[in-house]
Amino acid sequence: MPQVAVRQQSSSAQTEAARLSAGMAPVTKDFLDLVRSRAYPGVLIMGLDNRIVYSNQEGLGFFVDPENVPAEVIGLCDKVKAGHEPQSCCGLLRQQDGVPYSLRAFPIGGPENGHGSTHVMVLIEKVIEKHDINYKRAKSEFGLSDREIEVVALLAHGLANKEIGSKLFVSEHTVKDHIKNIMRKMSASSRSEIIAILK
Repeated sequence: MPQVAVRQQSSSAQTEAARLSAGMAPVTKDFLDLVRSRAYPGVLIMGLDNRIVYSNQEGLGFFVDPENVPAEVIGLCDKVKAGHEPQSCCGLLRQQDGVPYSLRAFPIGGPENGHGSTHVMVLIEKVIEKHDINYKRAKSEFGLSDREIEVVALLAHGLANKEIGSKLFVSEHTVKDHIKNIMRKMSASSRSEIIAILK
């Protein structure tokens, strides 16, 4: 049996450098805040007979009767079992209240008697509609200046401080000062919280 060497990263700086050299985006506090704020997806493990073998609590919450799996879920499971590409095994499920949920299905488990996967995993996530920021309300409610509103708008589009400075023809330091003032006025502790408060 070949030996596999496992090397521990000695510092977070090395980990970040490896991410950057691999072309991956740096893990920022804003990104981690966004990930933490997401709801847990519903997880269903379906047998090859399209019956639920396992579900987390969130997954069961989507069904009135777990014995009656929605046709959309069964259709995706059938696609997975037929060998369709993973990107085509996606769908949309609308509950009776009209709320949309995204569905993604993946084959899991090892080959059984020379046949493909043994189960299908279905992830169910609530689709959050994008909410536009009401800048006029933000200006009056939090007492933001016209320049601070411009900074907030660029923050909302995901621009970094340097990019904001370039767009507004000010230094990166000035942008940081604007962001500090915005955070103070809004009682926000991060850039992502500024946007979350305004949505």
